[in-house]
Amino acid sequence: MLFLRLKKKKNVELEILRKVRILVPTQGATIAPPLGPTLGQFGLNIKDFCDKFNERSKKFDSDFIVTVWLTLYNNKTLTFIIKTSPVAFLINEDDESIESDFFSYYVALTTLYKIVNIKSTDLDINQISLLKSIIGTLKGMNVILVNNIFK
Repeated sequence: MLFLRLKKKKNVELEILRKVRILVPTQGATIAPPLGPTLGQFGLNIKDFCDKFNERSKKFDSDFIVTVWLTLYNNKTLTFIIKTSPVAFLINEDDESIESDFFSYYVALTTLYKIVNIKSTDLDINQISLLKSIIGTLKGMNVILVNNIFK
C-alpha cells in the first residue's frame, strides 16, 4: 500500500499591524505627500488605495475633508472606512457664521441642525447626546450659538 501525505496549507490568519486615522480631501487622494509616505512606510500599494478611495468618496462634495480609518494587515493589505468630517471643520465651513469683536464666531441654530444631520449618519448615539457634544465643541472653539444671524 502506498500512502501519500498531502501537505496541508497553513491557515494564514490576518493579523492587524496598525490602525491609522487620517484626514483626506474627498476625491483628492494622491501618492504625493503626506498620504504617500504615510502609507509607503508599511509597503502598501498606494496607487490602489488612492483609486479605491477616490471612487468611494465621490458621494461627498469635492475638496471636503473626511476622516479615513485605515486598518493595515500583516500581508500588506488594508481596509478603510470613510467617516464624515470633524465637527470643527463643519463649523468653520459654514457660510452663515460671522465674526464679532467680543467672540470669535456666531453660529445659527440652522447650522447646528445641519451638522447634527451630517454627523448622525456616522455615529450610533441619539441626537440629543450628539447635540450636547457639538455644543461642547462650540464652547471650546469660543463660538456662540444664536437663534438667527442677520447680515
